Amino acid sequence: MLGFYEPYSLNQIKAIVPLSFNEQEARRFEMVVHSLQSNFDTYVTRNALRFPDVQLKRLRGYISIVLHLLELTRRLLHYYERHLLEVGYKNIYRAVRHKLTRAVSPKEMLDRIVNYGLYYIWYFLVQSQDLVQKVLNENMEQGSICVGIPQELGFHSRPCMLVAKIVQHYGGQVELWVDSDRFDASSVLDIQWAGGKIQKEEINEVTFKGDMRALRDIQVLAGVNYGEDSMGKGIPLPKELNYLKQ
Repeated sequence: MLGFYEPYSLNQIKAIVPLSFNEQEARRFEMVVHSLQSNFDTYVTRNALRFPDVQLKRLRGYISIVLHLLELTRRLLHYYERHLLEVGYKNIYRAVRHKLTRAVSPKEMLDRIVNYGLYYIWYFLVQSQDLVQKVLNENMEQGSICVGIPQELGFHSRPCMLVAKIVQHYGGQVELWVDSDRFDASSVLDIQWAGGKIQKEEINEVTFKGDMRALRDIQVLAGVNYGEDSMGKGIPLPKELNYLKQ
């Protein structure tokens, strides 16, 4: 939800903490990543320290470091919100808070929460994406399907968007083959480029190759003319593709 490319100023941080990101949000993210780690250990391997595949060991490491960073950030948020945030303190507690702020600077605490904690959580999640994609593509069931093109209007914006959303939903690699030319089926622009070649060469069928989960749904989509009638207007999609409405 939040991208971190450079250090945030104190005013920018105060606009985020605790309004958008606080102890409760950190705990929620922490539970999500903890669940991810548990599922990894249950379904990928029952011994997280002995991987026959170095890539899986690296992947487990990314999950683990993000989990520990979230735990650290949550604890810092707890301390800041409970002891340093200025919100309606009673007189008897103001003196205590004053002593705490002399011991731990609220400005430095906010800086560590965002410019260290959140930054490196974002950094390691982004760094893991290429590895995740590589592991997924090496282990997924792959295949190919031959389907017709969208009737009347071909691969214009709507069919391209729906195909790309299916591929993005599953995350595996899928390519659109037009003769010997290959296009990335997760990219709307790539599919539109393919559409230009298809129209120019008057091609009626194309081949999709890659992640079988996505291919099955593309086949369903092609069976209803990519969600369009003969006039190019949208029609209801089969229930298997309900996720495309999101």
